[in-house]
Amino acid sequence: MNRIKNINQYIARAGHLRDQLGELAKDFARLHNEPLGSDEADELMHVILDGEDYQTAMERVIEMKKHRS
Repeated sequence: MNRIKNINQYIARAGHLRDQLGELAKDFARLHNEPLGSDEADELMHVILDGEDYQTAMERVIEMKKHRS
């Protein structure tokens, strides 16, 4: 029974950490003044959520902005 309790605690903890990570990713996009839901914000959120390289993400964001102008 103790093992099942431990498993459930891990699952609950992981869910909480995913929620925190999601909020951190949103804050990271906001830090760059990108509206949530935009392609640029999505690129920046991948840095936090997926460990994508920041410089590469910023290069893509800059290219997106150039093509919109």
